[in-house]
Amino acid sequence: MRNRYVLAILLLGAAGMVLLTTCKKKSSDSQATGNQQVITKIAGPVTVTFGTGTVMTNNPEADVVQDTSAETDFKNIAPLFNVTAYLNYQITLNIGSSQILSENINASWVVPENFLNSMPANSRMSLFAMVYQDGGDETMDEFLPLEADFNEATGVLSASLPYYIFTNTRTADKNWGAILMAAAVQDTVPDLVKSMDDPCGGHTILCPVGNCSSTSISSPFTMNRLHPIQNEVKPHTGVDMKVNNGSDVHAAADGTVEWIKINYKETWDLKPMGYGLYMILRHADGSATLYGHLSSTKFKVGQHVNRGDVIALSGGVPGDERAGGSTGAHLHFEYVPKGWILGSKNRIDPFPCITTGASIPVVQSIAASNITSTSATAGGMVISDGGAPVTFRGVCWNTGGNPGVLDNATFDGSGLGLFTSALSGLTPNTRYYMRAYATNTSGTAYGTEYSFTTTNEQGLDGYWTNGSIVLHYSGSSLDFSQVLGGTWLDALNQGWISIGTPKFSGVVKTGAGRWSCNELWWHTTGGTIDAVGYSSDGSISMLPDGSISTLSSNPWTGGTGAGSYTKVKP
Repeated sequence: MRNRYVLAILLLGAAGMVLLTTCKKKSSDSQATGNQQVITKIAGPVTVTFGTGTVMTNNPEADVVQDTSAETDFKNIAPLFNVTAYLNYQITLNIGSSQILSENINASWVVPENFLNSMPANSRMSLFAMVYQDGGDETMDEFLPLEADFNEATGVLSASLPYYIFTNTRTADKNWGAILMAAAVQDTVPDLVKSMDDPCGGHTILCPVGNCSSTSISSPFTMNRLHPIQNEVKPHTGVDMKVNNGSDVHAAADGTVEWIKINYKETWDLKPMGYGLYMILRHADGSATLYGHLSSTKFKVGQHVNRGDVIALSGGVPGDERAGGSTGAHLHFEYVPKGWILGSKNRIDPFPCITTGASIPVVQSIAASNITSTSATAGGMVISDGGAPVTFRGVCWNTGGNPGVLDNATFDGSGLGLFTSALSGLTPNTRYYMRAYATNTSGTAYGTEYSFTTTNEQGLDGYWTNGSIVLHYSGSSLDFSQVLGGTWLDALNQGWISIGTPKFSGVVKTGAGRWSCNELWWHTTGGTIDAVGYSSDGSISMLPDGSISTLSSNPWTGGTGAGSYTKVKP
């Protein structure tokens, strides 16, 4: 394990916090220049040193607390940073009614030996703090990481505390404070050399809204945003992209859905906060992306996603818990390269990591038609190439949902425009999911997903008769004629029974292999056609799957349409 570690500091909402220590009397503010001497406070395993001129009070507070709400907040963001274990208590700081004056505040945390011994392999100690964010588009209070050092010999985790982890928005008394929490984090790339020259870790990602031009950014990433009214530094640790409610949200890279949850809470004065409905993806290179303020998701935890897949729809409309602290429809997007912060004490701005130039194409799906037991016809239309030529296009399908090009797929040329796809090799009586795709140098885009079910009616095309009724099955339709005199062949030779022009038509498919016309009912399955029943008053009761529940009159034991049918002509 290296001696240099990333320290993450978590600053949480303190409402409802349970103090484990005796409350201390707060002193009044001192000189306008701040504390005139170094102040040291000890809270359990943590020592906090306030350098001269850092705070206005001469008696800042540090306490050990165990707040289940804070712990829940931590667990909500833990997957983004590969947290493997954590200490289930927090350290709270209270610096009185004035904000921090300088950043000369240091914390040293003695990590319990039993915790260190139980840490998973390739883990490192990190310190977390929740940071209050109040921008133009949203209000959030979430855990974020910072740079720190861990001394393996002494078991001490230490860091310099930045100004932006302190806020006065969490409690009604408006005192300024911070909340810290320590955890073990899986080090996905232990030999990686950190470099500010390439904070993206040598990787690029796809724009999650299809077009990341500067006009789509409503709130950029910043750690130094000074609130114009409150005169408080309130950072914004992601990028807000202004999109309409219900817009497609794309996977920034191939990966797996690691976390889907609703993160909604309220401040002491009932102001909504949080990501709302959000999703975290873990990518093959160890990096992670977060998508916040969603209206719905299209994948489940554990499912694989392809770069460019539509994984969710945007939301952010106030009044819905899925919006969290959003003040208007947009997507909040975060990126953690390699699963942790590279060469920076703050979270990484994802925008420089997004592929510039061309975006993924825009393609629409055409639902399946001409469905048989083993084949179907589908297609799509590429309406935009995203600024780079579309080299592959077609339709992909599977039986589990969210099909991709690694499943079954057709190749139907390249470029823009309409295309038709022939789906073959299907299994009878099986539900399939399909969608169109289009690929350029920026990735693969997918259209809307549709489903269809293959028939179980194999080898039925042609003419069938029971001696009195003539049925004509063609493709997936069924028509019938009644022989009024003579034999079936005589009737056919006379020309009044012919393909496409039966005497009676309008047979309706009522379910899988179930057909009805007026008073007559048939069952087509297993390569045969059989009579099901008839009702003189047309009041046969049908179940949702198309099977017959009851016959209100005359079960079909004989008569014109009864019995099994024999195929007499292809």
